[in-house]
Amino acid sequence: MIFQLIDSDREILETYCSSSSGKKDYIRCTVLLSLDQGKSAKELSEILGIDLSSIYNYVKSYHRSGLSGFISSNYLGFWSKLDSFELAALDKELHSHLHKNCQSIAYWIKENLGIDYAVKSLPSLMKRLGFSYKKTKKIPAKADKIIAKDIQVLIERLDSENAVLLYSDAVHPQWNTRSNYGWIPTGEEHEIKSISGRKRINLIGTVNIQNPSDILISESETVDSLSVREFLDKVEDAYLDKSKIYSVLDQASYFKSYLVQDWVYDPRIELIYLPTYSPNLNLIERLWKFMRKKIIDYEYYNTFQKFRANLLAFFEYIDDYEDELRTLLAPNFYIQFSKTNFY
Repeated sequence: MIFQLIDSDREILETYCSSSSGKKDYIRCTVLLSLDQGKSAKELSEILGIDLSSIYNYVKSYHRSGLSGFISSNYLGFWSKLDSFELAALDKELHSHLHKNCQSIAYWIKENLGIDYAVKSLPSLMKRLGFSYKKTKKIPAKADKIIAKDIQVLIERLDSENAVLLYSDAVHPQWNTRSNYGWIPTGEEHEIKSISGRKRINLIGTVNIQNPSDILISESETVDSLSVREFLDKVEDAYLDKSKIYSVLDQASYFKSYLVQDWVYDPRIELIYLPTYSPNLNLIERLWKFMRKKIIDYEYYNTFQKFRANLLAFFEYIDDYEDELRTLLAPNFYIQFSKTNFY
């Protein structure tokens, strides 16, 4: 059997099939879509467990009544005022555009389908179509300032420029146990001792994008402009063999202060500031999370000295995690679009 859908019908039928709640509706749509993709009637009969006559009847129904007649026949009661064709159109609209409330959806139905649909009846219809009323998910508003292509171009230039690209940030791990997930027998609890201490360690660190285990860490009493300047001095000394040092930083005040920016007199050093509220663009944030998982989560230290010693030992023996870090710190980011390069 040679069967082919009209392009516009194919798109609507795919949408309707994905939103269909009934098994019979789903099978009827799947038959047409599968035949359109080149599968034989015999194959479909065996796969779907239906007889060949049903398959031929579905095709005849489509040719005789068109798509509207095919998907709306005898299946209107459950969906109230909208037939299956109209439901498919609504489902496509809801997947394409965010409607803030049911009033907006009722207005769209009236304008595009010519049907007055009661606003109070729409919540149940939305649930049947597979939609929930919930909060939108926030992502960094300025993620489009940097894209993977920009970063890749810069990485490709590093060898020719004898340069290094570093991601830097401060972190303040607190002396306390953090609860986290684990496989625990159902109905039981896995208890971990904790303390109420507020003491913390202040660290500034940097990670080399080309060598994730090349990590420089500095501890200080507090993180401010002066401690950042001292840390950048260490960075400069650590890469004396490099002609160029790119240091990626966030918008923290101690990174952008005049004391820090005036200090950067060495033409080898270029400070690159990320957009505000975009920790997803700073690779070292992943290192901090990894550190917490390995050292802080699930562990109890009865003294601050033990907590500090284990934390610093983690960075001292960071090479032990080289394989994990190479995967974790790969330059893959959640990005939207970009119009501006950052270098």
